[in-house]
Amino acid sequence: MSRPPKRENRETRGLEVHRERIGPDGKDAEILPKEVLVLDLPPSVNRAFTWNPRGHHFVHTNEYSSYLDYGTYVVIAWCRKNKIKPISDYRPLYIKFFLKDSRTDSHNLKKALFDVLQKGGLFTNDKYILDRTVSVEIDKKNPRVELW
Repeated sequence: MSRPPKRENRETRGLEVHRERIGPDGKDAEILPKEVLVLDLPPSVNRAFTWNPRGHHFVHTNEYSSYLDYGTYVVIAWCRKNKIKPISDYRPLYIKFFLKDSRTDSHNLKKALFDVLQKGGLFTNDKYILDRTVSVEIDKKNPRVELW
């Protein structure tokens, strides 16, 4: 009687190969990416949708639509460069936000970001994204999002 194969841990099946480095105090773990996808800061949910009184429903704003087009192009190019096929199961996605000021809420930025990743073909459905926000930092000169 043979043993069944070992099941992979979801953390080890990530987008890329990840290594963990323990800090000098033995507690801090820094996740080191193999390849990083860098996108401009997405519009927040508050600026992504507007009310259409004629149709009595919400519609995408021009800012959201243009970000969706830009982000889709960048994600498609990144996936082709790194030979990444669309992901159709639950995977962790590590996110590092660099905001322009401390008033911005990083949680409101994830909707547009996940829509771009789905439309760009990295994920077949954004429900498969297990987001892990690594850090939120302030960078006034170059606000962006780094993903791995």
